[in-house]
Amino acid sequence: MLCLLSLFLLCKTSTNFTISYEPQDTRTAQEILEFANEELPRISKDMGITQKSIPHINIKLISSTSDIDKINGFPDWGIGCAIPNKHTIILKSPRIIKYPVNIRTLVAHEISHIVLGNLTPVEIPRWFDEGMAMYESHEWEIGESVWLSWANFNHSILPLSSIETYFPRNHKKAKLAYVESFSTIAFIINQFGEESLKELIQALHSAGATSHFDQILHKVLGLNSIDFAQEWEKWVEHRYNGFNVFFNTFFPGTLLLVIFFLVIFLKRRRINSNNLKSFESQINNTNEHEESDS
Repeated sequence: MLCLLSLFLLCKTSTNFTISYEPQDTRTAQEILEFANEELPRISKDMGITQKSIPHINIKLISSTSDIDKINGFPDWGIGCAIPNKHTIILKSPRIIKYPVNIRTLVAHEISHIVLGNLTPVEIPRWFDEGMAMYESHEWEIGESVWLSWANFNHSILPLSSIETYFPRNHKKAKLAYVESFSTIAFIINQFGEESLKELIQALHSAGATSHFDQILHKVLGLNSIDFAQEWEKWVEHRYNGFNVFFNTFFPGTLLLVIFFLVIFLKRRRINSNNLKSFESQINNTNEHEESDS
């Protein structure tokens, strides 16, 4: 459904979403709405919450940098944010972003914040909230492994306690905070299994307003927040050292390339050898024919 909010602002509505946008962003707004309608059921199912229990979500696609600057807490390098208690997602229009953006990934990331925020009354650490958002939006790439490995090498890993409430305003430190946040989810899955992550989400879902994240973490994983942070740091130090990152990330691909080119080399050598034998055979036949003629 299409509606007119003002002389310069349009909106489109679906069952779960309403997006407002400027006319120049019509195609982008339609794409965002389609992605949102596809991602919400998947993310809700992953977190064990019914789609009907999530209030209608408003998406604001903003194409004015001055309007973005007026939003409290929106960092200069940010391209989107979610306000779960207001069921609102704010996105920068691609028209004012200076680099390519995967819109589906961005939409899934912000929807994850809304779903998790409506899942539980428990105050969730920022690192867990952002880690789950990156997990649900499939944002982890090779570059993140290298980034974390480099921070590990430089002894510049941010303690989880320092990113429990807020993320750094500095772009590079914020990037590291996001990478670390995802790695906490990877740590849970790697050390305790994916079922434990689901169990943790379900425990948060069923928790009362007086419950604390630390209690739920200990109940499910057997670790309080301090112990969890210590074990996570040990895991990061081991998994994300330079050798392991190269071996697990680059070495398999490098090895395949070496095998590939070796096979090509051997095939060409075999072909050349066969051609040489054929050429020699032709010369011998020619010589024999000349000798018989003489």
